[in-house]
Amino acid sequence: MLHYAFRRLDLMTDKLTIAFLLNDDATDAVLPWTRKCKTDGCFNYAASKGLCIRHGGGKRCGVTGCPAGAKNYGLCWRHGGSKTCIAEGCTKRSKSYGRCWSHGGVKRCAFPDCTKMSLTNGRCWGHGGGKRCLVADCKKPAIARYNQRCARHRLPQ
Repeated sequence: MLHYAFRRLDLMTDKLTIAFLLNDDATDAVLPWTRKCKTDGCFNYAASKGLCIRHGGGKRCGVTGCPAGAKNYGLCWRHGGSKTCIAEGCTKRSKSYGRCWSHGGVKRCAFPDCTKMSLTNGRCWGHGGGKRCLVADCKKPAIARYNQRCARHRLPQ
């Protein structure tokens, strides 16, 4: 493992030296362990096989014929790969903190008397949380697969 770390450092030093001193195009200066999905137009982290989770990288469910990604125990959520809520008698899947939605498994909006789930900045969608469409004056939700635009303003493919 230590040998591998030194090898990575040597590769990085060589890449930085060549990319920044001899080439003025900074886009070529990618660190050797920065892994981007090899699917055209996708800039997500490559989990395995050069692909992100969305395009088939990462661990797959252990049940034969199931193409879904594995969550826990080598299984997808459909085949028992999710954990159940720790509240006594509850059989629902846990969201976070080991609890389901009903038993406090999500952070609530910080706005007074709001019981909705917080997205970003500790607030729900209605109180300013979440990402908005990149188009000026559009207040609709941004969708990652539409390049951070809403469904109405998505770019043609």
